[in-house]
Amino acid sequence: MADQPRVRFAPSPTGPLHMGGVRTALYNYLFARQQNGKLILRLEDTDETRYVPKAEDYIVEALNWCGIECDEGFHVGGPYGPYRQSERKAGYEQYAEQLVANGHAYYCFDSSDDLEKMREDLKKQGVPSPKYDAVTRQYMKNSLTLSDDDVKQRFANGEEYVFRIRMPRKEEVRFYDEIRGWVVFQRSVAKSGSLQPRSMYCYTNILAGKIKCPHLPTYRSYCARMAKASSVNAMVTKWAFPFSPSTGPTPKQGTSHRGFARRAFSLRPL
Repeated sequence: MADQPRVRFAPSPTGPLHMGGVRTALYNYLFARQQNGKLILRLEDTDETRYVPKAEDYIVEALNWCGIECDEGFHVGGPYGPYRQSERKAGYEQYAEQLVANGHAYYCFDSSDDLEKMREDLKKQGVPSPKYDAVTRQYMKNSLTLSDDDVKQRFANGEEYVFRIRMPRKEEVRFYDEIRGWVVFQRSVAKSGSLQPRSMYCYTNILAGKIKCPHLPTYRSYCARMAKASSVNAMVTKWAFPFSPSTGPTPKQGTSHRGFARRAFSLRPL
């Protein structure tokens, strides 16, 4: 079918599968099944410094344990691969360059030390959440502040760079989300290259009432269930480790299973 919906879940292999990620996968899975569509599992593996060995297997096993079956993905293949982001860089670079040419993105030459200094300087000025945005980019090393000759010279010297989305200042973005409803945020407070809409405020009446999930666990209900469990350790093990910990990341030394479960699933009250 030409109008067959295609939705994707794109986790990063940087550790245990977060409960927020499972929630996203669940919504996509339910929508795909309801609409006779496809669920694609794409791997966001471009952050090589945080890559965790065996995390890919951990993600697949966790989804299988939850009963969430993906129709295409890095683990099963499909007609629109590759499904690893690291294997699609060449194709993306063409469109990134096009965004720069159209004025919607720019080159950034800031090093890790430059970014850390920027954060520390802003903290000293009382900024609670320092970020690379429409204001701070004016004082950093990028193609918006450097001359064309300087940018070309940096390319010739082989300096590393990244692309950042050129977020305009003082503009309001509004769009309707099938789960959240109307979402509104100011571009002037959004980090360059990322969108940060408000947190989800409702778990029920998903997709305009077509799918209802009134019993998804919250942090409070989870703690209540743990308190009533005859064996707290056994229950936490069941929630935090649906399969052998040896197949994936485990809690850090000195961390209780209860604490690990709370962080791994990030369950919060509505």
